[in-house]
Amino acid sequence: MRDLVRAYKFGGRTALARLFAGQIASRLRAGSLPAFTVIVPAPARPAGVRRRGYDHMQLIAAVLRRHHGLPVANVLRRRSGREQKVLDYQQRARNLDGRLSVARRRAAATSEVAGRRILLIDDVFTTGATINECARVLAAAGASEIWSLTLARD
Repeated sequence: MRDLVRAYKFGGRTALARLFAGQIASRLRAGSLPAFTVIVPAPARPAGVRRRGYDHMQLIAAVLRRHHGLPVANVLRRRSGREQKVLDYQQRARNLDGRLSVARRRAAATSEVAGRRILLIDDVFTTGATINECARVLAAAGASEIWSLTLARD
């Protein structure tokens, strides 16, 4: 899985988005997770998006919407900051503090979150700092319940 995630995220193998989206969709169809109102992808660092040319989790979310008919809301935004992978546990949590938010320029963003049961998706769970901060922001925006699903655990 590590090689697949790296090839997708850093090697430009964007076709793997279909594989990952298919795995998420099959978990949802199997009933191993509760029914969700909306799926929200964790946002990538702006520098990473510029370097890769795509937001890897938004691409998976687009496949979930287009090919699997699942409801997706790209409502989280991330301001620039250091890469999480080079930081320790405590530094990771501090690095994200205040860097994530619900999109302000989208008038519907709050209504896509408030009162909803959300499945938050991300690529790799290492310390949980990204998932925790995303969940905190979504809860502050009024989400009723937040679950997370990652492609891999490091």
